[in-house]
Amino acid sequence: MVSLARQLQRLQNYYWEARLGVTTRGFVTFDEADQYPYSMTSYPAIVSVLRRVQPTPNDVFVDLGCGMGRVLACAARMPMHEVVGVEMSEALCAIAQRNARKLRKGKTPIRIICGKAQAFDFSHTTILYMYNPFGRETLQQVLRDLVSSWKGTARVIRICYVNPVHEDVFAQFDQLERFDRWEPGSRWGLEHPVSFWSTVRG
Repeated sequence: MVSLARQLQRLQNYYWEARLGVTTRGFVTFDEADQYPYSMTSYPAIVSVLRRVQPTPNDVFVDLGCGMGRVLACAARMPMHEVVGVEMSEALCAIAQRNARKLRKGKTPIRIICGKAQAFDFSHTTILYMYNPFGRETLQQVLRDLVSSWKGTARVIRICYVNPVHEDVFAQFDQLERFDRWEPGSRWGLEHPVSFWSTVRG
C-alpha cells in the first residue's frame, strides 16, 4: 500500500511537471556494464540540492546521466551560463531534448550531449550533478578527468552526488573535499543521501 507521504510526493511531482511543461517519469535499465538504471529524485529535493551549491550567472552546470532531463529543467530555471546534460541512451537524449524545448520560463540554455561521461570535456564545468549514474571504475575516471581539467585554472568546481554509493572514491583525490552531507528525510522529498564536494587548493 502506498503511503500518504509517497502519494503527496507523486502529486507534487505531477504539479511540477505541469508547471514546467515537461514529462520525465519512468524507469529505464541499461545493458552496459557499470551503468546504473535511470531513476529520479523528487522536484523539491532537486531544487534544495541545487540551491545548496549557490549557482551564479557564470556557472556551467553539468548533469552526468541526465536521463529525461528533470534536473536540467530545474537547473535551467536558475540564471547560469549554460546547463548541459550528458546521457548515453539515445532514446533518453531525445526525450531530454524535447523537454528542453518545451520547458517553460527557462533562464539558461540547455545543451544535451548523447555519449558516455568518460568522453566528456570538463574544461568549463563549475557545477557537477550525479545521481549515482555508474560504478566505481567509471566514477574514478570521471573524477580523474574532472580534476585534471581543473588544475591550473582559477575556477571552483562544486559537486552534488545524490545516492553516493561510491563516495569513498572521492577520498582518493586530495583536490576534492566534502563540505556537506544530507541524510534521507532531512529535506522534503529527499529519499537518498546527498554528499557535496568541491575542489580545494593544496
